[in-house]
Amino acid sequence: MSRSTRTGTSPADSAVLDLCIDAARRACRESLRHEPSAERAPRGAAARTRRGEIFEAPELALIAGVGGSAEQVAVWRARLASRSPITHVVVRGGRTGRSDGGPPNAATLQVLLELAPRALLYWGTDGTPRGGVRAAALLPGAFSPAHLDGSRGKPA
Repeated sequence: MSRSTRTGTSPADSAVLDLCIDAARRACRESLRHEPSAERAPRGAAARTRRGEIFEAPELALIAGVGGSAEQVAVWRARLASRSPITHVVVRGGRTGRSDGGPPNAATLQVLLELAPRALLYWGTDGTPRGGVRAAALLPGAFSPAHLDGSRGKPA
């Protein structure tokens, strides 16, 4: 399936996703430059804000459990650089960024739920796109800022 003919996606949304996919692919290649002999496949992610800014990030193969996923880093970069809400997060994997990077893990979903609760998440490949869902749909029952009373910072 061509990227511009995704089912259920308007031409404008397809164009936005195409830009994010290209950025996530670049991030995969960046991951290889940092860790060319990584034991696991490289992953890259891109986060897009409502203003159209795109922030990409590679996943670095660090000691298990201490590194952020590509999508976490992309979202952190977007939040640090822009006050505009994050609308899309795209993940790609493989040496060329054309493989399925897989869905975000639970720790990453929690970060996305807190920092980009309205963002649509996408993974998969051009031929087999997946996602188009929010983090809350993939992590039901998760704690989120909505659980806090904003005036006191205490659980509601």
